[in-house]
Amino acid sequence: RIENVFEFSKDGRSERKLASQRVYLAGDLVRMLGRAGLRVVGLYGSPDEEAFALSCHRLLIVAERQLAS
Repeated sequence: RIENVFEFSKDGRSERKLASQRVYLAGDLVRMLGRAGLRVVGLYGSPDEEAFALSCHRLLIVAERQLAS
């Protein structure tokens, strides 16, 4: 977990806000989606469907609902 504190100031007033983020591996997300009944059909590094690689700045996952058998 990553926690950051942001401080905003305007017109002599200050406000602090806490932001908490979790970091997951691609495999963790695939497993979580599977447990939720989704099947991953693609992992992409860009909206242009560039294959995901560790050097990518983002991960886009395309998943579909699994039909009951």
